[in-house]
Amino acid sequence: MVVKNVKLKNGKSGDTLSPGMRQYVEQKKQVPDAILLFRMGDFYETFYDDAKTAARVLGITLTSRSKKNNPIPLAGIPYHALETYLCKLVNAGYKVAISEQVEDARHAKGIVKREIVRIVTPGTLTDDALLDDRSDNLLAAIAVTKNGIGVATVELASGRLMVFSDMSSGVVDELVRLQPAEILIADDPDSAASQLADELQKQCQTAIARRSPHEFSAHNAMNTLYEHFQVRTLEGFGVSESDASSMAAGALISYLTETQKTALAHITRLTPHTPTSTLLIDASTWRSLEIERTIRGGRREGTLLHAVDRTITSMGARRLRHWLCQPMVLPDDIIARQDAVASFVESDRIRERCRASLKTCADVERITARVALNRANPRDLSALGHTLSLLPALRDVLDPLDPPLIRQWSESLTGLETLADTLERAIHPDAPITIREGGIIAEGYHEELDELRTLRTNGQRWLADYQKTQAELTGIPSLKVAYNRVFGYYIEISNTHREQVPASYVRKQTVKAAERYITDELKTFESKILTAEDKAHELETRLF
Repeated sequence: MVVKNVKLKNGKSGDTLSPGMRQYVEQKKQVPDAILLFRMGDFYETFYDDAKTAARVLGITLTSRSKKNNPIPLAGIPYHALETYLCKLVNAGYKVAISEQVEDARHAKGIVKREIVRIVTPGTLTDDALLDDRSDNLLAAIAVTKNGIGVATVELASGRLMVFSDMSSGVVDELVRLQPAEILIADDPDSAASQLADELQKQCQTAIARRSPHEFSAHNAMNTLYEHFQVRTLEGFGVSESDASSMAAGALISYLTETQKTALAHITRLTPHTPTSTLLIDASTWRSLEIERTIRGGRREGTLLHAVDRTITSMGARRLRHWLCQPMVLPDDIIARQDAVASFVESDRIRERCRASLKTCADVERITARVALNRANPRDLSALGHTLSLLPALRDVLDPLDPPLIRQWSESLTGLETLADTLERAIHPDAPITIREGGIIAEGYHEELDELRTLRTNGQRWLADYQKTQAELTGIPSLKVAYNRVFGYYIEISNTHREQVPASYVRKQTVKAAERYITDELKTFESKILTAEDKAHELETRLF
């Protein structure tokens, strides 16, 4: 482990670590195989060997935390640039753990509490900045039992979990076609799964994560799946509990639970994939056909997918890729899709109206996944509300078309009007990308928030009006309302007008030739104005 020789107390090998560094060392022990990004104020810091790696991979300055006998290597990145640097680390093949401050530093007693809130790996990406919006980012698992080989795949950014059974002969071909970003296998170098992973690593350069064999055991995998789906059997999904693919699915859910540190509410189904429903293409033929990658250079340009892709949305692009990568073989399915396509080909007007409706649609699939994982930002919800508001018009466009598939699609676009209205009323159209900045909730949505904002922005006007009112009530034209950091807000009256001070005024401070007073109204205003910004931010966060 990177920090295994660090002493937490005074000793011959070095100085006592600060409380913050003690916290770092304890968290690093939880993720010895990951680079730990440790939030300290406005920066994510890395230390020891992690700092050396981060400096080299990210091109940032390597410095040290201490100039004493045992300086600790240090390298940091600004918190607002996390996505950029995270992308570089993951693309370089590193697992990254993110430790956040989980309490307000102003209210902390002693050291600020921090927790590892997420572990990012190549197969567990959900942020748009880290993903190719036109391709799936799959995490796969391979389980080998006496009954055969099973494969499970999940795309965390959409929540699709699929199991592939009876894979003994075509597992390499299938996974070369699927191109998973990461594959989980049992940590047994001599196992058949390990040999398969080595072969896949050669053919598609995927990341391999070796896991405890216990996670692939039938008992552990079934308990994991039962608990996740809240069921007592997998029969409702059409999946056999004795199949190796179920073991692989259980290992996937265990891995996601460990790395995401949150509920996986958007993974609601376990879908079996039957090899008889789609065309199986061996790895050699797949490469030769250049369906999505050219033989030379591995580029998208020049492929079949590049030639036919005229999709408007990223969701559509991924669906088209899925169709091309898994050609159907059942005549009824093929004819149903052909009928749907033909109806658009035959009606230029409907096709163009449909494309126009889709142009401003957001990636609902990935936004809803981030919502489920508690990672959605204000702009995600704004985009979701806007997209859902477009559905009634899109349904009207599709109404004249008769093919069963299109009728099915059209019917699925109902029942979301209330949610669309709520999101559009609640989220400010120019909301920032982070919660920290405020300005998330639209004006008029919440009365108390509007009052806090009015106090915050119109405080000076209120003070001017209050000063004018008090001067008129007391008959003291020189009465002044002011503020300083030590005493807060006060009313200052010169000694020459002392006899005119109302009984309701409470003396606060004596200064040369004047007295300073406070009133109940001014106290109330002070309490509100000084905390309005904090309260507004807390309320916005809660509403969001």
